[in-house]
Amino acid sequence: MQKDVFISYSSVDSQWATWIAGVLESNGFAVFVGAWDLRPGDDFVTKTNEAIRSSDVFMPILSDAYTKSVYCTAEFGMAFGENVSSKLKIIPVRVSDITVGRQIEVDKYIKLFF
Repeated sequence: MQKDVFISYSSVDSQWATWIAGVLESNGFAVFVGAWDLRPGDDFVTKTNEAIRSSDVFMPILSDAYTKSVYCTAEFGMAFGENVSSKLKIIPVRVSDITVGRQIEVDKYIKLFF
């Protein structure tokens, strides 16, 4: 399941994620986006982890909802986990203001970008 780009997003930002995925795919990139690639009954954790590991780019769609989402926090953690290639590129896309809270470990990485 080799993909060029893994898009990580909160359900609140699904329109942004699918729009970005559509633009990328129309330009020849293979994209993993949950709305299209995850099916009912899929093992979310395993499939997501495999998709992140096999992608060249991890693209979090950053918003306040993203920083508060347990699922997004998990995906972000997977992108920085030991089983992910150090060649994984991170390309964040901020779609709204972000308030980084204590609950999310992502804050130290977000501060690198903003």
